[in-house]
Amino acid sequence: LKKAKEITGGGISNKNKKMPGYTYGLSAKLCKTGGKLQQVPGSVCFDCYAMKANYFYPSVKTGHARRLASIDSPAWVPAMIQLIKHYEKNYFRWHDSGDIQTVEHLSKICAVAAGTPHIQHWLPTREAKILKDYKEGKLDDDGNPSEPNQHENMSEDDAIMNARKTGSDIFSGGEEKSKLWNLQWDRGAKRK
Repeated sequence: LKKAKEITGGGISNKNKKMPGYTYGLSAKLCKTGGKLQQVPGSVCFDCYAMKANYFYPSVKTGHARRLASIDSPAWVPAMIQLIKHYEKNYFRWHDSGDIQTVEHLSKICAVAAGTPHIQHWLPTREAKILKDYKEGKLDDDGNPSEPNQHENMSEDDAIMNARKTGSDIFSGGEEKSKLWNLQWDRGAKRK
């Protein structure tokens, strides 16, 4: 189990008490479609819970970065299967924060689900293009989209540069300027 946790960038979590089982998360700052929807009032991603509170602790951000980097490991699928089989008996939620990154990422998630047929997997996503490419088999031999869009065609350097433009600090390892919230609200009359 220790090796499986290393391979998967820290493993899976049961720290989210609002979920019925274990979860796996990535940074919501890296959501492709969700990142755009975060700017649209009234959209499901507008007031994203994964863009505030506990998700800004350095340890959480470091864990997200490790899990993102681990997806490319050829041992990721068997390691995830081992972890889910060991810890979970009923339900598994993919991306309590974050979303599918690529068609290859989705292919690996599907392989993990196939390897854990006794588990009900939940994969909420806003990445319709990735789902469509996967369903229609529009993949090359390496599992990448055969008709990539502008985001899928982006080089790693361009992706990092764009992430920095949107205010993401996951690549620099930085911390927030302040851990203090400057909230002001009327708490009502003081109790005696």
